[in-house]
Amino acid sequence: MNQNDYQGFSFSEKDRKRALQYDADFEHLLTHFKSFKKPIPNFLPVVLAWIFIFTFPLLLMMDYRNKPLIENLTSVISIYIPLIFAALIFFLNQAFLIPRYFIRGRIKFYVFINIFLVFIAMSFRDLMIFLLTNPGPISITSAIAHFFDSKEVFAYSRTERFQVFVLFLVLVFINCGINIAFSVSLRQTKHAQWFRYREKMALQTELSFLKTQLSPHFLFNTLNNITALIDTNSSHAKKAIVQLSKLLRTILYETKTDYILLEKELEIIKKYTDLERLRLPEDFDFELTTTIENKEAKITPLIFMPLVENAIKHSFCPSLKNYIHVQIQEKNGFITFISENSCCPSTKHKNTQGGIGLNTFIKRMDSFYLNEYSYKATQEENSYKVFLRFKSR
Repeated sequence: MNQNDYQGFSFSEKDRKRALQYDADFEHLLTHFKSFKKPIPNFLPVVLAWIFIFTFPLLLMMDYRNKPLIENLTSVISIYIPLIFAALIFFLNQAFLIPRYFIRGRIKFYVFINIFLVFIAMSFRDLMIFLLTNPGPISITSAIAHFFDSKEVFAYSRTERFQVFVLFLVLVFINCGINIAFSVSLRQTKHAQWFRYREKMALQTELSFLKTQLSPHFLFNTLNNITALIDTNSSHAKKAIVQLSKLLRTILYETKTDYILLEKELEIIKKYTDLERLRLPEDFDFELTTTIENKEAKITPLIFMPLVENAIKHSFCPSLKNYIHVQIQEKNGFITFISENSCCPSTKHKNTQGGIGLNTFIKRMDSFYLNEYSYKATQEENSYKVFLRFKSR
């Protein structure tokens, strides 16, 4: 089964970005309304909607002096008995009928049950009106027996009462339609949450894989360089081993959260580039400049690593002066990454669509900085440039 397909629902790239946009909107909402951090109970919107439905007719039955027309009790019963049953039918559908019958495909039985409930509701309404319009010294049980003996409960051939029955039936099925839409939407939302959870787990797996991708080639080259240094400069070799150990420890243990301090990320980049420089020729022009305005600024861990790694990987060209210039700046709540490296004019730079590292980079930027970042990679004849700008956390 495709990762974007689950239980009959499909998630396109547009759906995925829409879900991420909802997440981003909710983050903005929390910045202005801290109380929304606590989850709203699922039943609360439904209860508020039914309170409005029950209150609205009462407001219409009040005169201009705001006095309720209690005198017309028959009208009140005619309105509120169907409303009460409509609410009961709604919650019965939500809790039992839709999950038990509709979702499992038993549509005919589901429709039959709702029609039967409408019949019960209208019969009870007619009974209450019958008891009010036929007062007498007899007991309530006798009045109920008289109601059934007079066949009032089955007298729907009368035009007016039949119209009321059909109208209430239509309203109940509109009620059921809303309930079905609500139930399906709720299940879609729950499924989307599960999908987002799986996607996040997949991204974490890809990030872990990215860490392992960083290791083989990087470790191979670094260890070879350290081996060469042991014979020529043993003290320098020892420092390189310590630096490599610190870098790997930082990557393994300090990048497990969604965000880390920007200073920590830059420390990782500096350690990584210092070790990469061991294998660069002495005349290689390598510049890394960093500026941080807010020391508390945070960033997604290892977000720059694929960009720096690819810049180093593709900067070697025998016919040119090789160079890498990287500038990282944090100012006014925004982080800017600018890099430029040499590249051979005869080969197309692989960063444009590039491998696992850059694909993971794009997915992670969409997950954590959707609609909050700009990324542009351009290749000129002898150089390759990357521009990245996004909001800090």
